[in-house]
Amino acid sequence: MIACGVPAKQAMARWIEQRAAQEYGKRLKPAAVTALRQHIGDVPGVLDGELAKLSTYVGDRSEITPADIARLTGHLRDEQVFGVLDGILSGETGAALTQWEQVLATDRAGNSPKSIGGLAAALRRWLQARRLMDGGLSVGAALKQVWIPNADRHLSRISTASLETMQRRLLSAELSTRSGLSDVRTAVEQWIVLCAAMRTARVAG
Repeated sequence: MIACGVPAKQAMARWIEQRAAQEYGKRLKPAAVTALRQHIGDVPGVLDGELAKLSTYVGDRSEITPADIARLTGHLRDEQVFGVLDGILSGETGAALTQWEQVLATDRAGNSPKSIGGLAAALRRWLQARRLMDGGLSVGAALKQVWIPNADRHLSRISTASLETMQRRLLSAELSTRSGLSDVRTAVEQWIVLCAAMRTARVAG
């Protein structure tokens, strides 16, 4: 039998260092490990994909630095994706749509499903943080484990059920693009309008 458990939070930094060294022959100092976790989160599969990309990027160089991570892990794009969610959770449809246009502008493939994937990944991190709070952690403690910009403004006011509803609707939007019923831009715009209206109605209620 092969153990396939996810490393505990306190062991994640050590796992990243070991994975980089053993699989890719690269060294990461603590500052680089912290930067990678802040940009990506603590999902092993996603982290491994980024390590593979970073190791290719640095080439023969033995060390992956925080500067390499800042250039390659799409930090600005992450902020734009989280900006979409921040606009939705604030009930600010226009702001969310503007951020979505900026996400599409950074998508080299144009109107591609990868942009929906970025939203889905960000939403999963929101859910992870909210579920940690459901388990008894404070907002601050949850945010130490799941990096999300500006999350403290919303996490205490949105339920796990609401985030799960948003996730299901985003999945429906993605399926509509894959089946040819809609394009990515339109499907996500409709999702933004629907979810922002849902948030506005809850606040008003």
